[in-house]
Amino acid sequence: MTTQQKTQCPHCQTKLVAKESLVGKRVRCRSCRQEFVLTFDSAPEAKPASGSDVSPGLAETLDAVHDSSLDGLRPAASPQPVKRAEPSTAKIGRFEVLTVLGQGAFGRVYKARDPQLDRFVALKVPTFGPQDKPKIQRFLTEAKSAAKLHHPNIVPTYECVQADGKYFIAAQFVAGQPLSKRLKDNPPDFRQAAEWVRQLAGGLAYAHGQGIVHRDIKPDNIMLSEDGIPQIMDFGLAKRVNEDAGMTTDGSVLGTPVYMPPEQARGDMSKVGPHSDQYSLGVVLYELLTGKRPFEGPVHAVLAAVLSEEPAAPRKVRAEIPKDLEAICQKAMSKDVERRYETTAAFAGDVERWLRGDSIFARPISSLERFQRWYRREPVTSGLAVAVVALALIGFTGISLALWHANRNAALAESRRIKAEETAQELEKTANDLAQQKKLAEGNLEIANEKTAEAELARNDALGKKKEAEVALANLEVEVGKRKKAEEATVTVEKKAISLEQTTAKLAAENVFTFYADRIAKVNSEIQGKNLSLAKSLLEECIEAQRGWEWRFLMAQARNSFGVSQFVVSQSKHTEGKSVQLLTALSENFTSRN
Repeated sequence: MTTQQKTQCPHCQTKLVAKESLVGKRVRCRSCRQEFVLTFDSAPEAKPASGSDVSPGLAETLDAVHDSSLDGLRPAASPQPVKRAEPSTAKIGRFEVLTVLGQGAFGRVYKARDPQLDRFVALKVPTFGPQDKPKIQRFLTEAKSAAKLHHPNIVPTYECVQADGKYFIAAQFVAGQPLSKRLKDNPPDFRQAAEWVRQLAGGLAYAHGQGIVHRDIKPDNIMLSEDGIPQIMDFGLAKRVNEDAGMTTDGSVLGTPVYMPPEQARGDMSKVGPHSDQYSLGVVLYELLTGKRPFEGPVHAVLAAVLSEEPAAPRKVRAEIPKDLEAICQKAMSKDVERRYETTAAFAGDVERWLRGDSIFARPISSLERFQRWYRREPVTSGLAVAVVALALIGFTGISLALWHANRNAALAESRRIKAEETAQELEKTANDLAQQKKLAEGNLEIANEKTAEAELARNDALGKKKEAEVALANLEVEVGKRKKAEEATVTVEKKAISLEQTTAKLAAENVFTFYADRIAKVNSEIQGKNLSLAKSLLEECIEAQRGWEWRFLMAQARNSFGVSQFVVSQSKHTEGKSVQLLTALSENFTSRN
């Protein structure tokens, strides 16, 4: 019974079925046209041609796949569901196999339990046999490369084991889902996409610092943990920076075409390095932002596009993408290595600046830059295109120049005519304005003359008033002098009047006192002559303000002699002596004057 075996193209990952008789022969994938040696895993995947896992009609299409030197494979009609592994009793080495997590061109990945350390692991088991030395070497390279890396965004490798003649890798089991599945089921927003790329770029920068280049960054090789942390896995195509790794031994190109940088797609593996991982991560960012891959179609068409075409700008696919994030994506995806970020760490730093809202280093690609890049990639085609365009431009320019000259002359004549009319209108308007200004100036001149005459009259009047004011000022100065002299005379008169008043008052006081003294002396004389009634009458005529003790003394004598004796006795001897002396003096003075 003829059996068929399911396999997968190691280049484009297309699911394939082929006759078991082709195992070990060189075949060509009918999808990507790449060649490889057909190998299969052991028995579980072998099915009869009529088995339920083989789509109807495929056997017929494979009847004529073998030509003179190469055997081809027909792509399967649809991807086959991932099958559960053998029962839990199946073992690979010491590991207990639980289920199949996935499969690819290089092998299968199982979820298994490590009874020795009591933990779940992911076992990667290659599909090739022990006789395939180059693939074993590549597999061991992956193990060595991955075992060096310890980073939160890289799935750690525990060990590389050989058992039952097979090699397999035990890595950490990450509970989550591949980024490719998340893209289909629930695409992230722009900030989440940028944050994932920032973390992945940090993981790659760490790997590059350890001298490891992944060379196959794509959503299928990125796991999202249950906490939403992206982790890079599958370093199957990794190379050490110092190793001389290029094409595979069978001449095929390593990697996944749509995520390959141009230098990797050309097979120029000597130029594949950290910048290549940056390009692939830029493609992942493109897919996260737009929901689409930059290039679609058959593998050969994708490879050609990667080499020679610029992808559509992200904002042309999805207009709401932030401009700065688009610029970052385009810089990382630049086909020229020199135009990418200097390092993957710089790529991560620019994404982080965008997340913080700071200015980024990347700038949008201009139309001129796009043309320059195309010209460098396709010098012959672009040169012919430029020549054709140049010839067309020259012809068009000649015709355009003739038409332009004709139109220019007509337009110039029309412009001159319009300008002449406008000039005439302006001159007429200017003449009218000048006439009005002249008339207004004449009126202003008359007014000015009138005001000049009025000003002259006012000036003459002011001069006359000035002279009058000067005369008045001179008169005023004279009057001021007279007034000053009068004031001085008044002051002198006032002083004299005051002196006279003082003198008069003094004289009056002296006269009053003299009159009073004379009266007192006369009264004393009358009392001596015993003419008491006259003495009393004279005393009563004395001013009351001048009446002193002498007046009272004499009044007492004039009234009765007893009273005088009584008054005299009542006075002190000292006072009595003075009174007698005074009265005696007054009497003598009065007598001498009479």
